[in-house]
Formats: sequence, structure tokens, C-alpha cells
Amino acid sequence: MKGTILYATRYGSTLEVCRWIRQGMTRHEARICPVSAWREDGSEFFILGSPIFVGKPHPDMVNFLNAAGSILRTRPAAVFITSWAESTPYRSSCQDFLDLMRYYLAPCVPFAEASLPGRLLMEEISPRERRTMQRLLRRIDRLAPEFHSESIAWQDVRSAQRCREFGRRVDRLLGG
Repeated sequence: MKGTILYATRYGSTLEVCRWIRQGMTRHEARICPVSAWREDGSEFFILGSPIFVGKPHPDMVNFLNAAGSILRTRPAAVFITSWAESTPYRSSCQDFLDLMRYYLAPCVPFAEASLPGRLLMEEISPRERRTMQRLLRRIDRLAPEFHSESIAWQDVRSAQRCREFGRRVDRLLGG
């Protein structure tokens, strides 16, 4: 089978995650394409990935999922998110982010899903996004006394190994 890994990204980090996922796939071919550039190409399956920023998937992914529902209903689809929260003690919140992706994907049900560690480097985001993130962190600090945003190590926590494992799982579930 031939498919497409469709992704959205803010600063290019999710593209690298897609490459690692594809490296884990040995039985099925998958091209990588940003959702904003995708055109119907006869793909037999999709892997859909989005970073989570301030609790939401990338707007390009949400727009794609809303627009491409009729196509996605006819082919197998897997989903993944990337989030810095995945590598923290607050990783359970990532399940909520996957639930949100499934909500946008409905009525399609993904055959595989993954929450993968992401990359959020505060010095690389725009001043507006930094202010938004700081407001969110202050709110979380107030709501959860055990959360200490000042102790967060903003670093690249992506895992090539976990991405390749997800690619292998997708490959296995697609069969062949």
C-alpha cells in the first residue's frame, strides 16, 4: 500500500517526526506532505500529525480534517500528536489532545494513534505565542499547585525511537 503522512507544523519540528515515523515503516510506502499543500493523489492510507500548542491542534490540521472528511472516511487513517507535555509528569493531558484530534476526525476512527514527545523552544516562538504560552502557564500554576512552570526545561524532547516504533505499529496494522 502507498499512503501519505500529512502534517501541520509551526516551526518545522513535526516534519522531522514524520521522517522518523516513515523510517519505521518497511512494508508500506508513505510520502510526507504538509496538509496545506496536499491534493488528492490516490493515497490508500493516511497518517495525520499535528503539534499541540496551548491545548489545540494546529489550525491547518483542523481545517484539513473539516474539509477532507469525505476522503478520510474511505481510507484507513492513523493519527499522532506531538506535545512537550508528553515528556513531563503531566503527560496524561496528552490523552485529551488525542481525544480532540479524534473529535475533528469523526466519524472516522483512527486505526492507530500516538502521543509523541514534542519540541517547544520558547526562544524560537513568536513574541505573541510566547505571551499566549505564558498566560496558559500562569493559569495552570494557579489551578494546580504542584505545577511549577518556572521549572520546565524547554528543550527538544522528541524521540526518534518512539516515532519509529509508531511507524512500525502502523506498518504492522496496515498488514501486507
